[in-house]
Amino acid sequence: MDVFGINATVRAPEWIGLHKTDKVFTYTRDYILLTILFAFRAIVELRQSLYRYEHGDLTPIRGVLFSNITRKDADIDMLNCLKYFANFFFYRFGLEVCRVTAVITIGLRSDLISVIYAAFLLATLSLKRKTIAQIWPYSTTCLAVLFAFQYTLCVGIPKAFCHVYPWTNWDHNMIEWLFLPDFMIPPNPVKLYGNPFLMEFEAALVPV
Repeated sequence: MDVFGINATVRAPEWIGLHKTDKVFTYTRDYILLTILFAFRAIVELRQSLYRYEHGDLTPIRGVLFSNITRKDADIDMLNCLKYFANFFFYRFGLEVCRVTAVITIGLRSDLISVIYAAFLLATLSLKRKTIAQIWPYSTTCLAVLFAFQYTLCVGIPKAFCHVYPWTNWDHNMIEWLFLPDFMIPPNPVKLYGNPFLMEFEAALVPV
């Protein structure tokens, strides 16, 4: 019997993502593809390092695609300008990219978490870049903790515990806006789709 008094079979392993299936390849093909891509990347990097060692070439700066392009070269023609932006676009406009990503994430969520994002975004708009650079590592850490907390809310507690949430009888719209776990209408994981991109850009801006 579940938390609502309905007789049903509850499979505890499903809470951690384990369940029987006849289509194993459907669930593993993405991981197999990622493994192949990572292996291919490792092979390419090894081949490049061996080539540079044999020919005495210097290892290029990590993250720089065109090592011979400077700011003066960007004014020569469009091609050099594109090369310059390929090297330094995020260095120059990383904060703006993070802000745009935050706005998109806020629009995608439209809940209490988006209010927290909006408050942080408004706070950064009133600060100088030097101050933002000082607090950015701490804000990125807080953001990572918040992401993990959101994922925990989406998963919720196992139904096998037969425990009712204190807000079970609240209005469903309020539960959804507060992004609270619920057995009847669980938090929509689609709202988390913007988090990896926001976290990626936030973390990439830390060393900048």
